[in-house]
Amino acid sequence: MAVIGECTTNGNTITGNFRTLTVSLKARLNSIERTSLDAPDFRITAGPGVEIGAGWSQVSGDGEPYIWIWASLSTARSRFRMLP
Repeated sequence: MAVIGECTTNGNTITGNFRTLTVSLKARLNSIERTSLDAPDFRITAGPGVEIGAGWSQVSGDGEPYIWIWASLSTARSRFRMLP
């Protein structure tokens, strides 16, 4: 899977720069309290009041934790995995 961004953590907040062929942006993954088993662990924002997606904490078959992200970038929807 292609790497489209780099992130850093600060407490419960993850920030990073993401770049695709059509989009380049700074985003923040804000940890939220889950309201159900299917609810996301993170809300992804690209500025004040601009929510672009959500993230779910996952564990790979090798036991490595990662964040599975669904984001709407421009007119195309993107899904990707992010390693912590």
